[in-house]
Amino acid sequence: MPSSATEPISAKPSLPGLPRTRPPLPGSRRTSFRSSDIFKPRGLQVTGQSHQHWPPEGFERHAVENGRLFRSGICLAVGDIMRPRQNRVSPTGEIAAVSARGLFMGNRGDLHAPDGSYGGKLSARDAWISCLLIHQSGRKITFERPGRYYPLFFLDEAVAMAVGHRPCGECRAEMLDEFKGAWKRALGLPASRFVSARQMDEVLRQPPTAQVEFDLSAMPVAQLPDGTFVDVEGHGACLFWGGSLLPWHWHGYESPILFSKSARHRVLTPASMVRVLANGYRPVVHHSVVSWCTALKAGNDLLA
Repeated sequence: MPSSATEPISAKPSLPGLPRTRPPLPGSRRTSFRSSDIFKPRGLQVTGQSHQHWPPEGFERHAVENGRLFRSGICLAVGDIMRPRQNRVSPTGEIAAVSARGLFMGNRGDLHAPDGSYGGKLSARDAWISCLLIHQSGRKITFERPGRYYPLFFLDEAVAMAVGHRPCGECRAEMLDEFKGAWKRALGLPASRFVSARQMDEVLRQPPTAQVEFDLSAMPVAQLPDGTFVDVEGHGACLFWGGSLLPWHWHGYESPILFSKSARHRVLTPASMVRVLANGYRPVVHHSVVSWCTALKAGNDLLA
């Protein structure tokens, strides 16, 4: 008779169609995902795309068996429980556990606690980068792997820049070249001058007061470059884009708010990043920004 350590565990489904599954054994180091881990109950369609992109980034999956929860790297199509990990980053730097998805992933090194959760550290490396969610080589994002980087996620690149993340030189090489070009223009350096990513990281990791070469607090909002975040009383973090201020939310941006062109608000984006934005770098922003700005422009055209 097989021992309990190797005997298959059969789930007793409480819902019709709940698949039978075998959670990872205690002490198992398995964290990868295989297409065979997707179960297809009766009447449920599971596409090939789901095989490639499941589980969604930032989520843990748990298998329910006899009233107990088994932490698992597999997907149960029916009857599973989703709990978001603490890996979403706000423009103010808060790292929270929310279900919203983002356009970019961030890397600050190994921020894991011994159990694989977020350990509370702000940084474990000098290079803070923003990466694509899907790597060209097919490399997958891994979770709960102490000793490796802890994935963070941003709504868009404007949020990533607000907390000090530059483009990755591996998966976003073209954007990093554009970032470097704007960086050199901000410093008045010739285009042929070599600037390394490490040199930029040394500046970006300095305290905000050390980065300020001009007083952002004295600059009216209307003079800030697109992609800058400011803190507006009663609205929180707001993105300045196309002459509008859009309140940020985990799931996207809300409708533009009214503001005085001469109003001054606390700038959240680091001074070095603001200078890069002011010298021509255009971050990738969430589609809700484009939607609101397009609707606002159409409304103004009707009133004109």
